[in-house]
Amino acid sequence: MKCFLRTNSPEIRNKIEENGIEICICCTVPIAEWLDYSEVTPNLVHGIYPGDDKEEWGTEGLFGNKKTFKDIYLKEHKDFIDCGEDVDLFIETIKAESK
Repeated sequence: MKCFLRTNSPEIRNKIEENGIEICICCTVPIAEWLDYSEVTPNLVHGIYPGDDKEEWGTEGLFGNKKTFKDIYLKEHKDFIDCGEDVDLFIETIKAESK
């Protein structure tokens, strides 16, 4: 199962880790506003944040355009389960994948 969470904080990351799920260091980057999980990296959650690749994202890059970044992420990840801000659903979805 692929899923993402529309929030990120130290408390949320701690709760995820307390449930036996690993957190990539990229989740702690201050601009990582969302978290995601996919079977590509089993049992490892990644931070989602805008990049600065001007060729991919336009002349501003995405550090200055979070709305565009989020719109692009949502469009490109339609097959991911959107857990909104429900941390428990995010954890349950990841755990269901590892069974």
